[in-house]
Parts: sequence; C-alpha cells; structure tokens
Amino acid sequence: MRRIFIVLLLISALLPLRAVARLDSARLADVYGQNMVFNVDPSYDFAMASQINATLRVVSNHAYFYVDDRFWNELSSGRASAVSDKLQQLATAFDQTIYPIETALWGAEANPGIDKDPHVVILLERLRSNSGGYFLTINGYRKDIFPDSNMHEMVYLSAGALEVGDAPGLLAHEFQHLISFNQRELSNKAQDEIWLNELRSDYSPTAVGLNSIFDKSYLETRMEIFQSDPSDSLVGWNGDSGDYGIVSMFGHYLVDRYGEKMLAEVSELPEIGISAINHWLSINKKMERFDDVFADWMLAVVLNNRLYDSRFGYSRIGLNQFHISPQTVVSFTPSEESSIVYTIAEWQPTWMNVLFTAPPTSKGLEIKIQPNTGGTWSGKLFARYADGTIRTASIRGNFPTRIPTKSESSSPIQSILVALTQGTDRMIDDTEAIIYTATLSVSPSDSAEEDIKDGDLVRKINENDIYVIWGNYRRYIPLKTLALYGMQNRETREISQEIFAKYTTSNYIRADGDKKVYAVWPDGTKHWLNITAQRWTDSGRDWGSIFTVNTSELNSYKTGDEIKR
Repeated sequence: MRRIFIVLLLISALLPLRAVARLDSARLADVYGQNMVFNVDPSYDFAMASQINATLRVVSNHAYFYVDDRFWNELSSGRASAVSDKLQQLATAFDQTIYPIETALWGAEANPGIDKDPHVVILLERLRSNSGGYFLTINGYRKDIFPDSNMHEMVYLSAGALEVGDAPGLLAHEFQHLISFNQRELSNKAQDEIWLNELRSDYSPTAVGLNSIFDKSYLETRMEIFQSDPSDSLVGWNGDSGDYGIVSMFGHYLVDRYGEKMLAEVSELPEIGISAINHWLSINKKMERFDDVFADWMLAVVLNNRLYDSRFGYSRIGLNQFHISPQTVVSFTPSEESSIVYTIAEWQPTWMNVLFTAPPTSKGLEIKIQPNTGGTWSGKLFARYADGTIRTASIRGNFPTRIPTKSESSSPIQSILVALTQGTDRMIDDTEAIIYTATLSVSPSDSAEEDIKDGDLVRKINENDIYVIWGNYRRYIPLKTLALYGMQNRETREISQEIFAKYTTSNYIRADGDKKVYAVWPDGTKHWLNITAQRWTDSGRDWGSIFTVNTSELNSYKTGDEIKR
C-alpha cells in the first residue's frame, strides 16, 4: 500500500452536531445527511482507528464532503456554525477554482471512476496534530483486490484544518495525488517517484491561486520549513516536514524557469523522476540537464538575485526575498590547500563559502571534488571579485575546476560560494537515497585556465551552444548531432570567454576512412571541397582544422554545391 501525505501543524477541534446546507445545484447519488463507515489509515488517525463513521454534510457539483462524527459531535453550536460556513466555502472553492484549474493543468481524476459516480469523496477526519491530510491508492481498486478499499475516488483531510484555514491548500495538494493516480497508475500502469508526485502537489495551491498573497500563505509556511532545514535530500522521502520544504522550493524554481506547463508535461512522459525531467529538457531543446538545473537552484537559494543571472533567483513575490546561509565557512590561506569532507545523500544540497585571509598570490585556484566512497558528484561555484565582477563554473567529480585569482581588471578574488551535491538519474526507492562521502579541496594553482582535452564538449558561461574541441579548434555541434553519437547527455564543461576565444571555429569535416573534406554550413548543408591538397595548403587552410565524424553525421546533412577554390 502506497501512502502519500503532507505534514503541517494543525489544531484539532472537538464539539456538537449541526447540519450544513447542501449546494442545490448538485446531482445527488449519495444522499445528503447519510452516514457511512469508512476505512481509514490508523497511522494518521488521532485514535489510531481503522474505521470511522462520517456524515455527508455538503454536496457540491464535484464532491461529497463527509465529516468525521467524532469531530462533529463534540462541536459547540457556535463552533459548529463556524465550521459549517468554512465547509461551505471549501466546497465552493473546490467547484470554482481547485477542480477546474487542476484538471486543466494535470488532467482528470478517474471519472466516474470505480464507484460510477462523478463526485470526489472528501473525508474530513480527525487526524493526529501533525497530519494535514493523506491519499490512499487502494481506494481506487475493488475490494477483491484490496479488502480495505472504500471504492471511491477520495482524499482525506484534517477536520481541524477547517477551523485554522488550511483546508483549501490541503485539498489542492491531495487532489493532485488523486489525479496523478489516474493519469499514471490507472491509465499508464506506471507509478512516479514520490518526491516528484509531491512536488506537483505542493505546487498545486499556487496553481489555483491560494498563494497569491504570500503573507501567512501555504507557500510561506513551506519556505520557512526549507529555511530551517535546507540540506534535506530532494529524492529520499520519509514524509518529514523538511521533505516538503525542499520539493516545494525546487518545484517553484522549475516553474519560475520553465513555466508551470513543464511540470504537467513531465508527468505525461513514460519515464519517471529525474529521467523524465531530463527527457523533457531534451525534447524542448534545452542544453542543460537535471544536474545543471539543480546546481543553478542551489546557487539561487543563497544568492536569490536575478540581476546576476535569471537562473540565480526567484521572480515570484515573497520567494524573491528569502535567502539561506551556507552551512560551512572556510578561511582560505592562499599558500595552502584547504579541504573538507562531505557525507551526503543523493541530491542533498550543501554549501560552503570560501573567504580569503589575504589576496591569493597564485595565478589561479583549483577546486576539486574527490569521491571517497563513490557517487556522482556535481555542483557549481560562484566567485566574487573586488571590482564587483563575478564568475561561475561547474564542478564535476574527479575533474579539477580552475578559476583566476584576479578579474580582467586585476581585482583580487574576495570569496567563492560552492554549492555541491551527488546523485544520478537512477530510479529512487521511495525512502532510500544512497549516502556517499567525498573530499572537496581548494588549492593554489600555477594556471588559471581550464584543463581542456581533445574531444571535450564545452560551452561558454551563460550560453547554450555546445562545441567539441580538437587541437586548436572548436566546432559547433547541435543536440541532434550529439544524439548520433549517443552523447546527448554527456557532460558539457562551462568555460570562460577568454578560454573560449583561444580556440578557432572550424566547420570542416570528413567521414572516418574517407579523404573527402566537406564544409558544413549553418543551413544544414555540406559542401565538398573539390580541390587539390596543394590548393588546400596554398589557401591558408589548416589540416588540423578538419574534424573526423561518423557516416551517420555526414549523411544527416543535405548535399550542397561543391567548393572549387
């Protein structure tokens, strides 16, 4: 049995019975005022009950609202009246905003579904004080498959949430789970990784407009949770409050960067988890991959300033004001190596701020992450110089990253923010993220240049175009061409403008084993240089500028006019 729930501090309310009027426009299948026995999850129930009685208190166009009799029967008349009003408001919000907006964004729930009724059952149960709601997939199956199934399209909410005003956000969150269950598990026979399912659910209150006023909103609560515990694994899921904090902040960052349709389109792909996000980035012709996006986000939650780069901050009001502080601050002595050992779970963010006791005298600094117990390590650094200039560079496990100690105007480096994580796109078990250890070192270097090798894929900082390096030359290579070599997901190194400029652009290619040389033009055509070797040399062309390609790439270009001079 798969259980999905959210954690919020809620106040449970207890007091006497009072009926609530139904919305007259509803088509009744269940009868207003009827009492039913529901199977519930004892791990969330305040009394660890496995069954409760609940009464149908409101019928709306899209839902039946049942209220736990244990909660309702202990309400005073005054509180019952207030709860009745809140329940009516919740029903209206569900019909007018939550249901239409979420089904338009995520798709439909099973409708009419297993109970042959188009209404969603919303059970307001008296839950533990730290539970806001939950969703059980077993309710979508027949009792001969799962005997404890209620055989309804349904979600569970804390009855106490009605009084504290959290019910709309909780309902928006849980309703996405019901939709996702139909769209993925029932329709496509595929489950999603919990963290990504929860990410969509935690964005849902924003999607339906519940976070438009940030102060005291559902989103502000999530932001505060993240600020108090920012270094939680994104993918390892235990249902702790920190799990919700990080998926909410990362999800809202993805929407800031790519739009909310990105989340919906990712959920429609056959892949799951990080593989689905990488697939979406690829088919939408994005050069970055998940590890690049995650590294940018790690910088964004510390810097949160889009003036540096749109990738390094939030645009949403409220989220554009918060910051977290790096957990580690290192004072770097320029003549010595400094190192720190990290032990982190997959896709757990961690940050270090490097400050300098004196201006470095070396030409460059080398930052290197050396895995001690395995893992695929990656990240990004953000260097500040005294003249206000900045420099960013990617960090990869076992690959040294070098940056100059002075800016182009010879101003000394002042600090380096290092954001680091480890992880791959492997399928993650719901609760298990593997922990690895690595040593991050910062040391003086005689060189400020990147160590670029023949065959490396590179791109300039803050640009998307990818080039392959060979000798003194660079050749532009689009993603569709990389795919012909199975290299569309290969690591691409970010390099500075100065290093990029040291290589000369070439468009000359020849197929392996063939002497014919072609020039490839931007319109996707190839042009045979029908000239002699002597003519090639006399024209000032360099034999070293010819890149060897496979026949698949050569054949992918249309044939154009020959070049005879």
